[in-house]
Amino acid sequence: MGKTVRTLLQEIDSAELAEWMAYESLDAYAEQFERERQSSAERSDALKNLLFGDAWRDA
Repeated sequence: MGKTVRTLLQEIDSAELAEWMAYESLDAYAEQFERERQSSAERSDALKNLLFGDAWRDA
């Protein structure tokens, strides 16, 4: 946030700070889920290539 803890707590209360911390935590989970989804899709494509070659792409 670019502020010291003291300055931050002078401007917002601890409840709002906790809310922002939870929001930031959700953003990190969203990034992790996106990476896992992409990895899953990549694994799926690799398996299809192994089993069917490029034929599955033409379907």
